[in-house]
Formats: sequence, structure tokens, C-alpha cells
Amino acid sequence: KQAAQQAIQQAVAALPPIKFEPNKAALEGDDVGALNAVASVLLEHSGLKLQVTGLTPNPKKLKLANRRAEACIKYLVGRRVPAASLVPRGVVGTKMATEFEVID
Repeated sequence: KQAAQQAIQQAVAALPPIKFEPNKAALEGDDVGALNAVASVLLEHSGLKLQVTGLTPNPKKLKLANRRAEACIKYLVGRRVPAASLVPRGVVGTKMATEFEVID
């Protein structure tokens, strides 16, 4: 399992963040390719959990950050990734994006 976890961490670290337009949580065409790559990695290595972190630079828009994470999760579940392997999280950050991190 440790080798699989390292492989998925490397694959996830190589993915570009999913970027969003200001004040929006809708996925764009370029984002779909990156999310397809995330889905492929997760389907190859079942049993691992992935934290999907939505970011917003504005502390007043934490709900937006959560919606961004949820938009990515909804897409991944549509690609047959089990919802139980995805954990949403919204945080205040320095950019408008969604990032991924393997968690135990």
C-alpha cells in the first residue's frame, strides 16, 4: 500500500491546480483534462483517499471555496470515482483554484 500511496502522491503532485474564474465554481474545458487524470489515478489505486481543497483569496468567500471543491468531486464521481474516497475542504489561500492531496 505504501508504494501505491507514493505513486499516487507523485501523480497528484504533478497535476496542475484546477483554476476558476472570480466568483465562480463552474469547471472549464481545460480543467476536465486534469480531472480525468485525477480520476484515472484514483481508479488505478483504489482504497486511498484524496482531499480536494477549494481555495479562495477572500476570507468572506469560504462557501465559494467549498463549492469549488464540490464541483471537482461531482465531476470525479461522474467518472466512477467512489465518493467515499474524496474529502472536500474549502480554505482561504492565495489563489482561486482547487488542489489535491492524498490523505490516510
